[in-house]
Amino acid sequence: MTVHRLVAANGSTVAHASGTRSHQGGEPGQSVNTSVVLVGQHREGLLPDRYCVSIATDQACFASVVHKTARGFIVKLTPRAADTALAVGSFDFTVHG
Repeated sequence: MTVHRLVAANGSTVAHASGTRSHQGGEPGQSVNTSVVLVGQHREGLLPDRYCVSIATDQACFASVVHKTARGFIVKLTPRAADTALAVGSFDFTVHG
């Protein structure tokens, strides 16, 4: 995963990565959690105290961030239908802070 860091004129920072690999779901309806660690990638490895994450996936699923720390976060992908299993895929994320 290559993370690109940008600093806006107002001093806020943004990190973006494309093609982050997600794990395969097991049973239909099962969610998949993928850890994203940005140590050494953003502000000497620490994310801002307050930040939000935007996620775009390559499959039909709901994407959310279930745990945020100063070093990264966990992306949770949940199938939209209870009878669907998630395949190995990828997602893009952007951190705004």
